[in-house]
Amino acid sequence: MSEALNRAVARWRIGLRLARRDARRHVGRTALVAVMVAVPVLAGSAAFTALESSKDSPETVRDESLGPDLQASLDYLGRGRVLQTFDATNATWGLDTKSDREAGTETGTATGEQPTRTEHERVLTAALPPGDRLVPVETTLVVLHGPGAQLTSRVAQTDLSDAAVTAAFKLRAGAAPGPGEIAISREVAGRIGVDVGDTVVVETRIGGSLETLTVSGLLGRHLPKNSGAVVHMAPEDVSPSLVDGTGSAEVNWFVSGPTPVTWDDVLRLNEHGVAVISQEVLTDLPPPEAETFGHPYDTLDTNEVALGGAVTIIALLEGILIVGPAFAVSARRQERSLAVAAAQGASPRTLRALAMIPAIVIGLGASVVAALAGVAVATVPLRYFEFTALVVPWPQVGAMVLLGAVVAVAAAWLPARAAARLDVVATLTGRRRQHGVKGWAVVLGVVLAGAGLTGAVAAASAGDGGVLLAWCIVVAEIGLVLTTGGIVAGLARVSGRLPLPARFALRDAARHRQRTSPAVAAVLVAVAGATAGLVFVTSEAQYEERTYLPVSTPGTTVVHANTALDLDEVRAQIESAARDVLPDVTAVTPVPVLTETSEGRPTAVIVTTEADRSWHGGGELAAPVVDDGDLVPLLGLTGSDADTAMTALRDGRAVVPHGSTDADGSAWLRIQTYDVTGAGSMPAPPRERTVRVPATEVGDGTEVVPNLPLVPPALVDTLGGEPRVGRFVVETDNVPTAAQTEALSHRLGEIAIPAGVDPIADGTGSAADGRTQLSARTELGYEPAADAIGAPLIALVAALVALVVTWLAAGLAAVESRPDLATLEAVGAAPRTRRLVVAAHAGAISVVGTLLGIGAGGVLGAALVHLQRPWVPADVTGAWAVEVPWLWLLGLAVTLPVLAIGSAWLAARPGRLLTRRLG
Repeated sequence: MSEALNRAVARWRIGLRLARRDARRHVGRTALVAVMVAVPVLAGSAAFTALESSKDSPETVRDESLGPDLQASLDYLGRGRVLQTFDATNATWGLDTKSDREAGTETGTATGEQPTRTEHERVLTAALPPGDRLVPVETTLVVLHGPGAQLTSRVAQTDLSDAAVTAAFKLRAGAAPGPGEIAISREVAGRIGVDVGDTVVVETRIGGSLETLTVSGLLGRHLPKNSGAVVHMAPEDVSPSLVDGTGSAEVNWFVSGPTPVTWDDVLRLNEHGVAVISQEVLTDLPPPEAETFGHPYDTLDTNEVALGGAVTIIALLEGILIVGPAFAVSARRQERSLAVAAAQGASPRTLRALAMIPAIVIGLGASVVAALAGVAVATVPLRYFEFTALVVPWPQVGAMVLLGAVVAVAAAWLPARAAARLDVVATLTGRRRQHGVKGWAVVLGVVLAGAGLTGAVAAASAGDGGVLLAWCIVVAEIGLVLTTGGIVAGLARVSGRLPLPARFALRDAARHRQRTSPAVAAVLVAVAGATAGLVFVTSEAQYEERTYLPVSTPGTTVVHANTALDLDEVRAQIESAARDVLPDVTAVTPVPVLTETSEGRPTAVIVTTEADRSWHGGGELAAPVVDDGDLVPLLGLTGSDADTAMTALRDGRAVVPHGSTDADGSAWLRIQTYDVTGAGSMPAPPRERTVRVPATEVGDGTEVVPNLPLVPPALVDTLGGEPRVGRFVVETDNVPTAAQTEALSHRLGEIAIPAGVDPIADGTGSAADGRTQLSARTELGYEPAADAIGAPLIALVAALVALVVTWLAAGLAAVESRPDLATLEAVGAAPRTRRLVVAAHAGAISVVGTLLGIGAGGVLGAALVHLQRPWVPADVTGAWAVEVPWLWLLGLAVTLPVLAIGSAWLAARPGRLLTRRLG
């Protein structure tokens, strides 16, 4: 045993000595290998840390909602028992048990009058642990006016004389507010243009009182109770009601004191209609089975796990293929040293260990350093977005270290295996060994690639086949990697008519497939992944554009209202406000919508097709537009759809989406109406009926047509109800800016609605308090922000990976081809031939890998798109289709080889080569 240990120690000692010597002689290559291993580890560690720190983990919820000293935070949901997760990010009330909630069985709805704050505080105080007290906090929706702009935000009003409460609102500058002062989050302060010492005007949301306050301090981004500012308010000044009936203000509580609020205390408080965030519970989570709503931290999706595993395997494969050529270069450089060791009696096992030890040291060392650096790097976005709770997921970080080491060792395995089979005489005399390709590997690769691609398409077409698709992708990628050697050999056989540099490069690549195949495979995998990503991102962006629902024709501004605007004086005020605020107003057009009357109040009428294939696209009223064809140009319909809609409305026919009519040209419309409901009670269920009407379809099913269905005046009696003006469309010569639209909304909020005008109830209770709301929105059309960022990023990553691999392989080829190039020069070849050959090596790798990768990636991208089809709503399935980004793919196919060839040409050293042969 001791002898075996001594041999192992001796191998490691010699291997470390050789690794240190090789690193000193070739600092650049060693650093490059270390960086290639470290970058994915660093990125993964940083991503895991940032993700864990920014999501709703127990640490982040505790830090953002309670600060360091508060024991708990209570939110009133309603009369009845509350069921909640441990962190209260998910909670409901009115259901008896978790099984009842999962089954959707409602057993105890909370109805009736809300208790007063004093009454409820007495009950809650009795349920608190001894020594703790309630600190009421009133959150109010207000408009903050600054010199730069105005902004709607929630302001928390609470007793800041309690140190635990003050600590929960994290100050970044200044001091906590006193009387006549306010502390604002830095984000809100930046948007309205104020700083410490400035004044802001605080206006209640419903055109209420104005109060001027001085900014005493700036707060962090994430504040308790989802507030953007805080002011001091004595407990006796807090509203006596839990809700004000308007939805703009509500009273909840903090729990301050010395005694922790345990999970048993939480359950006791849940009985009184409050959801509880507890410092003690989030510090030491109870067992999952104790939780009443469903544990939020232990949910796994099979498809997500399978796809994540497939991505991990492909990433490992890509890492091995990327780093492999670098270790092949290192092994090639060490061949003479290893041959000398073999000549002195070193066994194949020793030679293999000597070649592997540098990979182990570099891989493990680079991975450890990169993992720690990744954790440090993650603090930058966390600090910027002010997620103050740093959560380091050590298991994931350790897994990244292990993956980095595995990639390095696996990448060095084939070169080390070749070193163990070294031809000592040939190496010491300077002769090179020839390597053949194994036919079984090519055949197996073709079979695996074909089976994987076919299975991926079949799994995607089957619908819910995420697991099968993930592993078919892995099989296809492995098969493609195995085929690269045969592809290179085949190209070399047909290269007879190519120019000398290209012919030489292809035949040299075929002779040295152990060096060329991993490089081609790495480029193939990188480009295939990029192509699949580009196809999916482009298809998704196209779907978003096709399903985008404008509220009106792009360039116009819509004035929304939750009330009927039939009175001439109201319409005159709206038109005056629009003409005063917006530039070059050419028309202000009223838009009637279908309504009914309940208890003397107007109520919305929701109309959809029987097949659920339509949806209105316009505004706050869930009601269809009543039009005789004149308004169609303002409602976002374009081209032939607009012409068809105008003709149908003038003929007295409803306008419905594609696929909604029967063979006789009629459609069944589902009509829902609501009763007026009181504030604080459950929404009343809708009354529902279906009506058959003559109808005309618009659209072709591949994109959504906005503001459907449209109802002609001739069908109003058939549907029931009456038309009332529900919004206005403002046309201007120039598109209003965001600031002008916001200014118009603020101006609209100042309009006094006569006392006799009631809001239109829509069944949600939101308008039941008798409050009217007016706002403005300028329709700008679809903005493809996601595609603009995603596609360039994917293409850039693929290009970097492919170029790095190509350069490494081309450099190795240049080293191994020196004797042949010297022979060419000896028989009269020009010195520039060497540059041409190096560039041709880079071209052979990049062209073959890029073209194969684009072909394979297109199939995989189409499969991923089809996999998502079952989750697309039935009425827009036609809009979800494969979109091939031809320009991006053409750019990859041309740019990658050009960059690879051009950079290899520039990097190749000119001049004559001198080589020495010993045998």
